[in-house]
Amino acid sequence: MKKVFVNGYGSIGSRIAKFIKDDPDITITGIGKHSSNEKVQHIIDDGFSVFVPEKKIDDFKNYDISGTIESILDDCDLVIDASPGGKGFLNKKNIYEPKGVKVIFQGGETIFNDNAVADILFNSRVNYAEAFNKKYVMQGSCNVTGMGRILNPLREKYSDRLDSFSVTLVRRWADLEQTDKQIVDTIEMTEQPHHADDVKAYFGKDGMNMELQFYGLLMEQKMFVILLNQPNSVLRIQICYISMLI
Repeated sequence: MKKVFVNGYGSIGSRIAKFIKDDPDITITGIGKHSSNEKVQHIIDDGFSVFVPEKKIDDFKNYDISGTIESILDDCDLVIDASPGGKGFLNKKNIYEPKGVKVIFQGGETIFNDNAVADILFNSRVNYAEAFNKKYVMQGSCNVTGMGRILNPLREKYSDRLDSFSVTLVRRWADLEQTDKQIVDTIEMTEQPHHADDVKAYFGKDGMNMELQFYGLLMEQKMFVILLNQPNSVLRIQICYISMLI
């Protein structure tokens, strides 16, 4: 039985905790919460123990807190850091490294430059075995993960025929439960989204021609154009799912 601590309970952490809580091989030792608000009680009502930063424990006096994050790290085999992007790096430096605990970081972090949380960006379809025995691993975002699962089988089957990949990614402004975010009815383009570098990190620079990212309001869509090194050979894949923001 492995003991897992989930640090953060937003759109990522809450899904992870609820997904793995019934796994017979895993015990969730608790949930890390860094701000005192009504979500603390939601976590408790969901059946989890709440742990908070030692220096902020007085802020949570109105809730039934189980202890500090610093103390629970001594009693876990793995941390899943689901804190907001950039906070995971600070957590690594301030608490994970001193405690010597293994950590999986969410896709809002980076494996590049001085703020790198790990030296591997994990994709189960591409580099599963390479993550064995790693102390720190970063799990790619949903779109980065999905692209690996789609593109790598094509590379495995058609590697001698592939020329390049082009990917257009349409993303909605916010997740459905992120009601605090302002939704702007417009389309904007990001010329250098993190997704391209993240995919290349586990996929290699060969075959990745470019990626353009657009932000839309009501839907998500991925469009792949795979160019083969044969005359007039183009493979097109389009994946579309609509999520209405109501």
